[in-house]
Amino acid sequence: MAILDFHHLFSNYPLGAFLSMEDQSFLLGLGGKYSWKNREETFPSKSFYFKSFYKDCYLVYEPVELHYITKSDFLSSIENDRSNFFTSFPEIKSQNNDDDLFEKDFQDFINSDNSNLNKIVLISRETFKTQLENIHKLEFLKRSLLFPGTHSYGMWNEQMGMIGSTPELLLQKRNKKITLQALAGTAMIGEENWLLKNKKELKEHEYVLQDIKKCAFNYDINLSIQEKKIKQFGPLIHLETPITGESEISDQQLIKFISELSPTPALGGQPKNEALDFLQQTEYSKKYPSRLFGSCFGFMEPLHSKFIVAIRNVQWSKQELVIESGAGILRESIFRQELLEIHKKRASIFKHYLC
Repeated sequence: MAILDFHHLFSNYPLGAFLSMEDQSFLLGLGGKYSWKNREETFPSKSFYFKSFYKDCYLVYEPVELHYITKSDFLSSIENDRSNFFTSFPEIKSQNNDDDLFEKDFQDFINSDNSNLNKIVLISRETFKTQLENIHKLEFLKRSLLFPGTHSYGMWNEQMGMIGSTPELLLQKRNKKITLQALAGTAMIGEENWLLKNKKELKEHEYVLQDIKKCAFNYDINLSIQEKKIKQFGPLIHLETPITGESEISDQQLIKFISELSPTPALGGQPKNEALDFLQQTEYSKKYPSRLFGSCFGFMEPLHSKFIVAIRNVQWSKQELVIESGAGILRESIFRQELLEIHKKRASIFKHYLC
């Protein structure tokens, strides 16, 4: 294919989205329109979808242009246009973080008298003051593609955007074949044996696996569960259980299935509905009620649909940039350890995207 002029495309199309559909290629949508739809409406094919974290509704993006692009073509285009390409970020200053809200929400959960609530996932964020331009979206896109072993994704408009590289696949459907993944439990490289034996991390992982089984049963999808293994994400490692299945589920039913899968217990909690009720009352959610982080993002067409869990990303508006990170909290959790996990995740994103 001819190498595209990405600077021209990004300058002329303020709306856009992309998702890595294969290991070495991604799908880029430009132009078009956004609209909100609930899961009972008819969903257009060849469109991108971003689910609301708390509600069964989707921000649907219907592009006017769709480009299937190999990573090598994209990187060659950028390399051949060094004169116009990114040289350095403008000054980036940390304004504040919300670790105090994280601590308050942590204590509220530990002190909660709801004995049925086994786990919640709490969020903190750090906000940076900076001035970003169109060129920086291209740099974020490039860096997302260069994060090995992940799914690259993003979506933006004139005012704001989100670009990331997630280790977590929610669902991929090729014809009748369905691929899913249970991903939960976090440690650093070198702590593999600890992670495979830690009761708290194993319990978190099992919650995610059981939720996937339950959702699949509701849609008559027979699953094949593979052996648990370690998945690397930069300096971090996670517990992963790969899952496959087959189904002739329609696109409309697929959206309903995804709505039940997302948010997973790895991002919401367990039991799911009680966890989401609790999370909506947290200090963090009161401050930031409109949330996409940790929900699912994807692209749907008849022969190949894919949805990922929207974590490990940078979010921006015209004058600031945000990094959000989460940690799974159980009754036996220790605050300092969970806050350290938040900081490690935040640091890995900052190092990859902003240094």
